[in-house]
Amino acid sequence: MSQEIIFHIPSMSCQGCVSNITKVLNENGYDKLDFDLDNKTLKVDNNEIYENSIVKILRRANYPAEIK
Repeated sequence: MSQEIIFHIPSMSCQGCVSNITKVLNENGYDKLDFDLDNKTLKVDNNEIYENSIVKILRRANYPAEIK
């Protein structure tokens, strides 16, 4: 069963940010990503989502996030 989590990323402001976040999450096995720049959110859809793992990955990439 698929699971979906929404993250709020206040520092995400442009397509460059989206590209950087996509790259770092893809490298860690997360590939079903849905970005909303206007609301500064990222929806991750994956069979095995590890919320804290994603938060740590984003923090290391200088995109602090919180689970919405």
